[in-house]
Amino acid sequence: MEKDKINELKKTKKVTNYDGIVKQIINNMQSDKIIQFLGNLFEKNYTSESKLIKLNSETQNIDNQRKISDLYLKVDDDFFNIEIQSTDDQTMAMRIFEYGIRGALAHGRTYSEDYSKLTLDIPEPVVIYLRKTGKTPDKFTIEFNFPNKNEAVAYEAKVKFVEDYNIDDMIKKQLYPMIPFYPMRYESVVNAIHDPRIEEAINADMLNVINRLKPLIAENKIEPGDLSYIVDSMAVVYENMMLKGENVNKEKVGATMEMMQQETVTFFDIYEAKTAWKAEGKAEGKAEGKAEGIAEGKAEGMMEKAIEMSMKLMESGVPLDVIQKCSGLTDSGMAKLVSQYNKSLETTKITSEQGGIKR
Repeated sequence: MEKDKINELKKTKKVTNYDGIVKQIINNMQSDKIIQFLGNLFEKNYTSESKLIKLNSETQNIDNQRKISDLYLKVDDDFFNIEIQSTDDQTMAMRIFEYGIRGALAHGRTYSEDYSKLTLDIPEPVVIYLRKTGKTPDKFTIEFNFPNKNEAVAYEAKVKFVEDYNIDDMIKKQLYPMIPFYPMRYESVVNAIHDPRIEEAINADMLNVINRLKPLIAENKIEPGDLSYIVDSMAVVYENMMLKGENVNKEKVGATMEMMQQETVTFFDIYEAKTAWKAEGKAEGKAEGKAEGIAEGKAEGMMEKAIEMSMKLMESGVPLDVIQKCSGLTDSGMAKLVSQYNKSLETTKITSEQGGIKR
């Protein structure tokens, strides 16, 4: 069954444009997680009371010409523009200016009562670079020289480089939308690979990243559905990058890719099970104050349903702490789950032996 899911995953059309990956993550991720991401990205302090507004990234000028930027977002009174850039671009400063003005016209303009005064709130910009070269600046500055003003007014955009953050930094700062591009730090060495140990180290690091991400579900730092998409996107970026190398071992790349996709399927299974548990909890009205609305399993029938779903996750190798966190099973419920799982293993073993198959 898991193999079938992986094969189906391979057939699924992937989002391969990089800004599309970030947009998908931002569109799906919970608001509090996005606020934490923006707070760390822009070095702002927000509270649990802070509010997020996702703004339309498609704008048009006074001549009705349409333009799509990457992201416009607001948190409380702060207005942000995020641009994802894969390569150096000499027009980047001009683009930042254009996106800033368009964003202000669409989402930050106010007129005086008699329309004699127009006020524009310009978004604070940041450019996230997926690659870093010797020519990439660490910031962009646009200076405005206004009539009758002695000093120029500067509009600056911060620059963030994905490769400046290791996986622990990304987790600590909750920079989850950057994680799919983690493999790109190895891009410059892929074409120069002549020692298989280098390739093995890259492959091992990809799996290490996933192992570092796994505990986040139990710690309630990210939703399993979001993590499934992040890891799947990272796998696509990894495969596209590695297959550009002339000397890479394509079989080993394929094996690493499959292991990453296996984790994607597991995270998605957790997401589906958690969604089902929430639905059960709402339908029965038996949840007792659980923040996520997941039933505690007070009713016997509901606990049996939770155990049935949890059994499937155990068979997929999902850790018990993750299962308990997502299912809402009590300690006694978890003990019953483990007992039933062990009995099913014993039954399978006896059946196999009776059939003449020794395991």
